[in-house]
Amino acid sequence: MVTANLAFARTFLESLAELPKKQQKKVREIIERFQDDPTRRAQNFERIKHVRDPKVRSIRIDGTYRMILIQPDRGDTLLCVWVDHHDEAYNWVRYKAFEVNPKSGVLQVYSVEENEAPKTAPAKEFQAPQIPHLFATFDDEELLLAGVPTPLLATVRALNHDVDLDDLSPHLPEDACELLYLFAAGYSFLDALDETSRTPQVEPVDVDDFQAALARPGTQRLFHLVEGEAELEAILDAPLAKWRVFLHPSQRRLVEMNAQGPVRVLGGAGTGKTVVLMHRAKFLLESKFTAPEDRILVTTFTKTLAEDLRKQLDELCGVDAQRIEVKHLHSWASQYYERLVGQRLRIASDVERREAMQSAIDEAGDTEYSLSFFQEEWEQVVQLQETVTMEDYFKARRVGRGTRLGRKQRIQVWKVLERYREHLG
Repeated sequence: MVTANLAFARTFLESLAELPKKQQKKVREIIERFQDDPTRRAQNFERIKHVRDPKVRSIRIDGTYRMILIQPDRGDTLLCVWVDHHDEAYNWVRYKAFEVNPKSGVLQVYSVEENEAPKTAPAKEFQAPQIPHLFATFDDEELLLAGVPTPLLATVRALNHDVDLDDLSPHLPEDACELLYLFAAGYSFLDALDETSRTPQVEPVDVDDFQAALARPGTQRLFHLVEGEAELEAILDAPLAKWRVFLHPSQRRLVEMNAQGPVRVLGGAGTGKTVVLMHRAKFLLESKFTAPEDRILVTTFTKTLAEDLRKQLDELCGVDAQRIEVKHLHSWASQYYERLVGQRLRIASDVERREAMQSAIDEAGDTEYSLSFFQEEWEQVVQLQETVTMEDYFKARRVGRGTRLGRKQRIQVWKVLERYREHLG
């Protein structure tokens, strides 16, 4: 019997998650049957006309929905890339190319529409000063090595501003887009490679060998090759499968590093910090703290996120997730305090804190500074810098506080703050 190896694109799992439950079930059944025997005629596995890439195929889910696959010219691996309504699915794939980059060896997805070629403005009597191209300091070889597909090289070359790159980015391969943004931010070619943990491809690339491309880390940020029926079932069962199987190489480095102490991971919204957190917990659970009595603590600053992470880690780690404690930081601190001192910790309300501070001011007889000054002094100097004694307070930094305090004034302010601490208990 003829069988097929399947690789799932992140885009496929994302589009699958948007389908109604009934269609999701049908997609799963068809995938399982197709993997067993891709030659079965009843599956309506067929070419699509009027698309840019001749490797594009479709499978009929029902009278309305279609699944989009890519069939390489060589090998028995097929790529599942999208599933949607008939027209939307075909529109999504119409101008897309699925190719192995000849320089990086990464399997890329990008778009080239007919009207995408850069246009030259007509000549005028007055010519404004020419704006340097955004990537003028990089030669074609460097841009190609960064992952820019040859058909898009001229378009990338014509970009003048960051906003132009923003407009083009949806059409670019992810790996190329990442480096281009670093180039635009002032990184050199080598520094950008180092920042993204990439190494240039040394050996010649066979652009028809999709199997080799799927094994490269750069491809694994977007595609995952399924190994066996058990993994296929796990991926299709997990609603957060894309979080489980797609890790960027720099994320994987953070997940699997041997840290000798605390590590701070910085990144803007949507850069994958939560993904790294979950995979790090899973890695420590499976590789470092493997004894039944070992525990991993995951904390967050919001109660809602803690609840979401609990569900996601259950999906990610299976039965081992029982050894991961996921807590809102306030909740964990309260429980720890109760175990430590034998009594329940209660957080004072905003009203109670204001009343306690006003009482401390009245008792100390200090009227030189306002209530808000003392509240901010407590939050920004005492709490933030863990100030416990008057000596600590004299050494504490007061950058940004605005009010300069001499020795006598600091002693007066500290008396108020000490009384406030007593009121809070």
